[in-house]
Amino acid sequence: MNQGCHVIIWTGGRTSSNNAGRRSYLNDSWSYHLLDGKWQPLECKGSYPRRHNHSGVLYQGKLYIFGGQVDGEAYSNQIYTLDCSTYLWQELTPLGPCPSARHGHSCLLYGDYMLLFGGRDGRNNPHFGNDLWIFNLQNNSWKELKVSGNAPCGRYFHGMALLGDLLFVFGGFYWDGRERYLNDLHSVDLSPLRGGPPSSALGSPFSWTRHPAPGPSPRNRAVLVAWGKDSLLLYGGNYFDGSQDHFLGDLWLYSVEGQTWREVHSQGLPPRGHHIACPSQDSIYVMGGECDRKRFNDIFRLTPTRPWQ
Repeated sequence: MNQGCHVIIWTGGRTSSNNAGRRSYLNDSWSYHLLDGKWQPLECKGSYPRRHNHSGVLYQGKLYIFGGQVDGEAYSNQIYTLDCSTYLWQELTPLGPCPSARHGHSCLLYGDYMLLFGGRDGRNNPHFGNDLWIFNLQNNSWKELKVSGNAPCGRYFHGMALLGDLLFVFGGFYWDGRERYLNDLHSVDLSPLRGGPPSSALGSPFSWTRHPAPGPSPRNRAVLVAWGKDSLLLYGGNYFDGSQDHFLGDLWLYSVEGQTWREVHSQGLPPRGHHIACPSQDSIYVMGGECDRKRFNDIFRLTPTRPWQ
């Protein structure tokens, strides 16, 4: 989460396996200062359960975290906030119906709303969602958006990005008796939300559009971010071929106007999946992730005219 232009906030996650094959869930919070390149642990107050595969947004000085896996068998649909001035965690009690407990979903900030798409619930007979929700950050209420058109199938560990009023969803994973890795790209125009949440009695003003241009190979756990005024950037990800994991280090640009993908050759960053990315001014910062059962805590910066640093 980018706090202003100079600080990135990181919270939670999961460690590598120990000698007994167990992984630890985390609830620590850190800040990374872009100007001096230093990490600093945050001394937080309040209750915030350990979790990973969660997602959230930064809004008016507060970090909002939704969902995630909080235990080997348990998933959450709670919202916690971290006040970035007092470092106090609090649980919210939202109004109205809430999304189901899940992990591997994506959240983004759009105006006064936190957008939520997809994710998976349960370990036995899991459900992969393609539902799109908005959380009103001014009155703490959820609303599911009804979206027509060529909807993406249910999925988790997908990439998601906002470019203006357009919400894009790329790739991910779902299970229908076989492992399915995806490389489709879909978008929905959210501009009707500028006038407030539409009444269900008026029908849906939202419609999914699929963009069928050939491009990156199927994968999950990649990152997708807006790049400039017309492009999306996709980096990394992984897939399992039935015997081993393959981690990817390719970098792609998608032109929204031209409806085309283009691979961009870059140097300096090893393959990885399950990482995060945060745009700040003219750069994109990539943090963490994993490759070949090794977890990372590094951070790299990409600028348009330079290699990874």
